[in-house]
Amino acid sequence: MSLTPHQIKLLHVARAKTRMDEDTYRALLSRYGVTSSKDPRLQPAHYREMMGFFADLGFAPGAGTPTPGRATPAQLAKITALEHALHWADNPRRLRAYLEKWYHVSDRRFLTPRQAWRAIEGLKAILAKQSSNPEAVHG
Repeated sequence: MSLTPHQIKLLHVARAKTRMDEDTYRALLSRYGVTSSKDPRLQPAHYREMMGFFADLGFAPGAGTPTPGRATPAQLAKITALEHALHWADNPRRLRAYLEKWYHVSDRRFLTPRQAWRAIEGLKAILAKQSSNPEAVHG
């Protein structure tokens, strides 16, 4: 299964936003045995890896254009805010363990909108429980 036109367009937007030069982009494509993003041999798994690479360079799809099937930027921001309220930000493994246990994802970016909503509600419940039991704030 080759990439959709939307995925191809997003690769080009990511390349432009990260100011990646043509030679570097072609070298990235060559890692997957292709010379063009339109090559049918470029698979969705390759796309996800490439988008992860662009994310490491600072690219994030703009607000209002969330990745289809993934949590919205507003949901991700709410999860981050709850992570800080729970004092989990100093140890990212805490949120990761929570997400892996209950939603079977390794990072908040991989949550579906429904999972994100449930995660937000779950984190709010944990925060409420900790607020009623101050000794459990960091535990």
